[in-house]
Amino acid sequence: TRRDLMPPDWIDALAQLQDGTPALEWEQVEQVVEEGLQKSITSAFASFDKEPLANASIAQTHLATTHGGDRVVVKVQRPAIEISMRGDLDLLYIGARLLESTIEEMSLYTPSDIVAEFERGLLRELNFANELGNLETARALLDPAKPITVPRPYPELSCKTVLTMEYFPGRSLRTLTTG
Repeated sequence: TRRDLMPPDWIDALAQLQDGTPALEWEQVEQVVEEGLQKSITSAFASFDKEPLANASIAQTHLATTHGGDRVVVKVQRPAIEISMRGDLDLLYIGARLLESTIEEMSLYTPSDIVAEFERGLLRELNFANELGNLETARALLDPAKPITVPRPYPELSCKTVLTMEYFPGRSLRTLTTG
């Protein structure tokens, strides 16, 4: 959503993927968290806000408190998002193969390979265990004396579809750049 890289209309449309997605029903959030963590929300967290902090196309976040008293953000994956994304990827593959079979110049770009790379990245993003690992790596690499910090992940309260991390109050970067 960088306005220096794309036309404003595109940026506005892409921003809807981050901010314009309807919130999940509480029952859906509860089911994803409890199935993913293999325990009830009340046994996993001392408190869990039912209203989302933010929501986007792949997941939404909720504020919660651990039983140890830490304020955390819990990122909850949308139910069936992987199935939906795989359907979208199938359509991209069909389009890519169509381009490759009808436009000779497409052999220079190999659209199917581009879609395959996009698929690998998307499937990595859908597995929150990868994001948890990235948080752990980034925290290990940062100098504690520097004024940069990365939220502490909570592996015991995370899985493929749920990511729990330290809560940092703040504003969206988009609000800082757009006013």
